[in-house]
Amino acid sequence: MRFLIALCFLIFTLPVTAHPAGGLSAADRELAATPPDTIQAERLLGISGDVKIRRNEAAVPGWDVFLHGQLAGFIGSTWEIAKSVGYSGRPLEVLVGIDRSGKISGAILVRHNEPVLTLGISDKDIETYVSGFAGHDLKKTYEENQDDLPAVISRATVSTGVIRDGILRTARTLATGRGIIEAGGGIDRISFKPLDWSGLMKSGALTEVSVSMDEASGIFASAKVPVHPGKGDFLHFWAGLVDPPTVGQNLLGQQEFTRAIGNLGPGETSLIVISSGLYSHRGTEWKRSGKFERVAIDQGATRHVPTVEGYQMVKHLRIEGAPDTKEISIFRLPSTIDPLQPFKVTVTASRDGDEGPVVQEISANYALPRDFRLSPPAPDEPLWKSVWAKSHVRIAVVASALALLGMVFFLQEWITHRPRLWRSLRTVFLLFTLFVLGWGLNGQLSVVQVVAFLHS
Repeated sequence: MRFLIALCFLIFTLPVTAHPAGGLSAADRELAATPPDTIQAERLLGISGDVKIRRNEAAVPGWDVFLHGQLAGFIGSTWEIAKSVGYSGRPLEVLVGIDRSGKISGAILVRHNEPVLTLGISDKDIETYVSGFAGHDLKKTYEENQDDLPAVISRATVSTGVIRDGILRTARTLATGRGIIEAGGGIDRISFKPLDWSGLMKSGALTEVSVSMDEASGIFASAKVPVHPGKGDFLHFWAGLVDPPTVGQNLLGQQEFTRAIGNLGPGETSLIVISSGLYSHRGTEWKRSGKFERVAIDQGATRHVPTVEGYQMVKHLRIEGAPDTKEISIFRLPSTIDPLQPFKVTVTASRDGDEGPVVQEISANYALPRDFRLSPPAPDEPLWKSVWAKSHVRIAVVASALALLGMVFFLQEWITHRPRLWRSLRTVFLLFTLFVLGWGLNGQLSVVQVVAFLHS
């Protein structure tokens, strides 16, 4: 019997924890995100005027906000994106606004079932805490931003910690989904290392492919004007992104590199194609059509044919040890070509034949080397990890107290036969509970736990 009493006591002294999302009721799981109204959108993005809100059902859902017809920023719901659940085990929803520069512009708590946020904590305290995330730069690491984050409310550490995690995770996910920040870390556009041609090729900065005159002679054997076999290249070309300074600045020199990169729009990149040999990768048709139809960049189902508007001619390579070249072109790639994913550069060679054109595609596969990529930002540390990491002393003290209390239950008959020991032990433990667990460790032995348990 004493064992059962002790076991029940230990069970009921364990802290009540919030249910994970998987433990939500069916009704909670079906709850839709709270759509922002115009007033909330103005508060979240710090704007006013002709504000329009448009729902965006992308892979990362949310709302796009327009001011006078121009995109002003984005709004996301922590419940819809991060499935944030409070201490009570019920949905906790914050609307988070981010601007186009990748900073959190505001946050509003719109739904919660947290007893601790209604018992003894004012709406002003909550509003001050939530609005304290404004200005958080999502392009910086968590460590760089940590000192600027608002401190949790002391009487609601778990609930406000959940709010913090929900806001940061939602904002980062939304910014990644809208292309404001890159999940993979992006291209390193700052680091520079002087290299010659040999060193650049060893780094994987350029891909290359060649077709000899002998090979071309066989390919175009049925052409009206055949290719005569012989020494040398029919086409030898190199291709790669010049956005990393180690690549572009070494190849082009500072002035030409600045010109190539300075005109890029958001998400755009620059591809260099260098060629030598009999065949021209540019041809002459582009002067009439406005398109370089001999060149194509393929990535998955996306094919891009460069245009005159995105073309820059380069006369000479500035890098030491460069091979003899015939043509050097820089083509601007649109944001639909992801520079962090492999793609293929193809030059199409053709000659007229008796039964139509004889066509040969000469392709080179390219992937941006790891040395020219930025490391992805470390994900924000989960709340439970940070809480446990900072609570080693508290855990040891509480565990020791529970172990001592459990031992007292097992030895209660022996202790009660010694009144002086019993009174001393009881007094010491009560004082320990008051001063150490209560005032020292801020233990919350209150009705809040009971209410939260009933609500969950």
